[in-house]
Amino acid sequence: MAKRIAVSHLILQGYYAIQVAELLIVHRETISSYVNKFNHGGMEALLHRKYSPGKTPFLLPEKEHPL
Repeated sequence: MAKRIAVSHLILQGYYAIQVAELLIVHRETISSYVNKFNHGGMEALLHRKYSPGKTPFLLPEKEHPL
């Protein structure tokens, strides 16, 4: 989640996606995906994580979002 927040912060500061990808050692397409999620749903959409169907999350919902 920290990387997702860092991506949004750096993009809002004016960095290009390719620069953010190099800084955070993340694939460029992942950065584009994060930016797209942020643009369509804000920080809530960016931080929302989907789990595979049938796979039980390791963390309880209250432990996943400590805010």
